[in-house]
Amino acid sequence: MKKLSFILLLVFLASCEKQGTGPQNLEDFLSDRMIIEIITNPSGNTVFFLSAIIDENAPPYICSLPLIYQLSCTDSKKAIYFENLHGIYRIAADDANNIYACQGSKLIKFLPSHDSMTIKQISSGFSCLDIDVTGNIWAGTWNEGLYMYSGNNWLQYTAANSLLPEGNVSDICCSNEHVTWALVTNEQSYIVRITDGNWNVFQYDEQTGEDYIYLSSFTADKHGNAYISYTQSGTSYLKRVDENGISEIQLPTLIRNKNLTSLNFDSEDNLYFVNNNQDFSEIWCSKNNGWEQVHTDNSINYIHDIEFDSAGYLWIGTGKGAFKIIP
Repeated sequence: MKKLSFILLLVFLASCEKQGTGPQNLEDFLSDRMIIEIITNPSGNTVFFLSAIIDENAPPYICSLPLIYQLSCTDSKKAIYFENLHGIYRIAADDANNIYACQGSKLIKFLPSHDSMTIKQISSGFSCLDIDVTGNIWAGTWNEGLYMYSGNNWLQYTAANSLLPEGNVSDICCSNEHVTWALVTNEQSYIVRITDGNWNVFQYDEQTGEDYIYLSSFTADKHGNAYISYTQSGTSYLKRVDENGISEIQLPTLIRNKNLTSLNFDSEDNLYFVNNNQDFSEIWCSKNNGWEQVHTDNSINYIHDIEFDSAGYLWIGTGKGAFKIIP
């Protein structure tokens, strides 16, 4: 990978701040890497990118030569990156900009000083993680339930000591309303809502026989509601989950024929999603009781993730680097 001096880095970061309607190149040395995941800290003022050169011989979602890149939204001159983080595949960050990552059977913490430590190790493997607004770390596992770390001790939730269904905790998302959502899959699929020690469990799939559901995306809004998209028999579905249960969001035919990945909300509660196909990638959003296409680019090689920061920028992670759309 090409190394850049710090002076050259500042030049590229300064170029990101130019106003425009198209995507702006974030950083040249990321253009030869695939952006796997984009996240922000709970305050949204720092953006983190998990990038990698994919090893075709490695298990799915395991990165070869991974790199975590950090960019402060309030100070564009501050850029920190961590290199050669073998086996990293999910990341989260707190408001002190400590970075946490799944690495097989371990949870790793990376400090702003670039030091790292193992904060938890289990016998199976970690599948996902997120951090809530109070700083609690939530981590899902393949078959050991759900872990939560409050800063003092670890709590493990399983089917034996909670309402958590048996199975794999395949995703977690924390909302701003002190609500944590977990997606649990086994022979059936469940969405679990956890808030103030109260648990609600909802079964969201309706699969029968070979009519299998393919999960596309899972997210939460700032009001404490969760959203899940999936495809079944070639048709996409979008569902909203609150404390009362699951309701389907009716989609027009144009949208039902697309694959709704990377669900995300902007500050005005507009829902965005990504659709990738063989010829181009596009981003859509729900506005004014309808759906609008906000970006398309046939030169971008597959959009893997999108994320909004506290300044309202839409960050785009692709197979050929990171970009942002400036409002």
